[in-house]
Amino acid sequence: RLGRPLVIVGDGPERRRLQAMARPHIRFVGELTDLAMRRYYRRCRAVVFPGEEDFGLVPVEAQACGRPVIAYGRGGALESVVQGVTGIFIATQTPDALSAGVQAAEAMTFDAAAIRRHAEQFSQQRFIGQIEAFVARAISP
Repeated sequence: RLGRPLVIVGDGPERRRLQAMARPHIRFVGELTDLAMRRYYRRCRAVVFPGEEDFGLVPVEAQACGRPVIAYGRGGALESVVQGVTGIFIATQTPDALSAGVQAAEAMTFDAAAIRRHAEQFSQQRFIGQIEAFVARAISP
């Protein structure tokens, strides 16, 4: 609707149908390696995450690259995205809501370094440290 360049990463049973409906500014790239994904994250203006997942790595990966996330405000995105700081939420999974979310994000200024710092709380090192501390507390007399 907005005519902005859009890259869709991933694959699935609906790909052919969606490609047939897509306008010229929308490009499907299929499955990518981790390295290629990082390149896309680093080059994009924002990452759109319109689905609902229990956690979802995509928002955290995008934020680790300093990119804001436009996410559906349900599920795990509520745990990893900070409204107005690391991204914005859309209220419904509709084209109108998504268009409004993209326009709202374009009107905002995001601090890439702050977004990266926020993502560090989801790092593997921090997770391992928290698990080790939990186990130590659980087995201590």
